[in-house]
Amino acid sequence: DQVTYFKDPVTWSILPETNLTGTEINGGTPLPIELMLDLGDNIWLLGVVDDGVLKMVKVRVAGSEISEWLGTRSDKHYDPSCAVQVTFREACWGAGDDLPRDAYPVSLRATEDGVGTSLGMCRGDVAQPLGDGSNGTNCPSAMVEGTTCAAQCNYGAIPNGTFICFAGKIRLESVCPGHGSVMIGDKVLFTLAAVASKCLKLERLRTILANALEVDRDIVKGVFCKAGKQVQLPEDARLAGQSTARGLTIGGELNTGGASEALDLLPRVAQLPNKT
Repeated sequence: DQVTYFKDPVTWSILPETNLTGTEINGGTPLPIELMLDLGDNIWLLGVVDDGVLKMVKVRVAGSEISEWLGTRSDKHYDPSCAVQVTFREACWGAGDDLPRDAYPVSLRATEDGVGTSLGMCRGDVAQPLGDGSNGTNCPSAMVEGTTCAAQCNYGAIPNGTFICFAGKIRLESVCPGHGSVMIGDKVLFTLAAVASKCLKLERLRTILANALEVDRDIVKGVFCKAGKQVQLPEDARLAGQSTARGLTIGGELNTGGASEALDLLPRVAQLPNKT
């Protein structure tokens, strides 16, 4: 079927509810996509590893559930890096063998860029790769909470580190090797559950977290607080006489001086004292 396109089309990003289907997928049971790559102009590579075979479909997205088929390929002898989201790249498609269009039908779920950011999504296009050996990232324009992406490196080099969509923001770093040197430290990314009447101001929360972890306030970055549902409090634990409070998710990043310091901080994060 032909899909008609107009000037200034909407930009779409793939959601993880997208499946590859058909009798050649998982014995006829649909599989959620494990791999995705934004090629621009709403063209996406989608893939799964099924029964030891890398199975891929290229589509142009035209709506939340509408796509135009552009190709299907499989690779029984795929490079192991092609089975990992952060290193899934166009060369993985190039190494595959062509298959008929109905080999792995796509059950698409997509979102318009800029829609749903309040539902735990991030703008992947703001991720900035480090190193002079990079040529962009493989981050989709809209990233679902908890998904990762990485720098795209020249000459097939493997990036060091990944970006992650976390609390509505792209966090951590990804760097490509090159002629110049880039200094990046190890980071600890953490979240904590709490109950309170409301979120504190972030600078105040940053100070509290630094004191609780016994670290310099300057290494505590990207602090956030998300208010959740109201919860009923028992009588002996009421806050200022209130019978209800908000469930909060708080957290941030700790920019440490190295791997050993990062490891030392992990147990402190896991056992923050009740006074916080």
